[in-house]
Amino acid sequence: MTIAILACVLLASPLSPTNAGDGPAADVPELVVLDKYAGQWDSASTIKPSTNLPNGAKLKGTAKGEWVHDGHFLRQTWITEPTDKLQAMSGSTMMTYDPRVKAYRSWTFYSSGMAIECKGEWDERTRTMTWSGGDLDGVRTTVTRATFAEEGVENWNIVQKDRAGKLVSDFSGKNTKRK
Repeated sequence: MTIAILACVLLASPLSPTNAGDGPAADVPELVVLDKYAGQWDSASTIKPSTNLPNGAKLKGTAKGEWVHDGHFLRQTWITEPTDKLQAMSGSTMMTYDPRVKAYRSWTFYSSGMAIECKGEWDERTRTMTWSGGDLDGVRTTVTRATFAEEGVENWNIVQKDRAGKLVSDFSGKNTKRK
């Protein structure tokens, strides 16, 4: 009986998947842009002083970007090291290109419980992805700019504002791809 079930599963499953997670799906050419986020990264960032963090902070961490769901989504996971001011934090982002709305889309989930949904625009001339959106209850807006001016280096800036437009946080960093 077990052998029969296993045979049915093997026969019903493709022997070679259309995309084993090693790159973007070929049926959506716009996904190639997101391949810039793929790989293993080391990160260094600076949080500017704010109401919640009067002296700001410097963070180090790592990130990993990998293609999932037959290359239709790039999943980026990351973690920051704890400092004397901040606990370690982790999170993940799912990115894709949605041909129906002709826009890049992302969903970010933080270990603090916060979630953010954004739409993205790629500027080939400046090699910059701009993600705009906010948390799901409309309390904060978020704009993230990621520039890939040189291969294997991502310079980014994230600005969050409250509903009234007051700055909540402003931090920037540099991710360097591991060889």
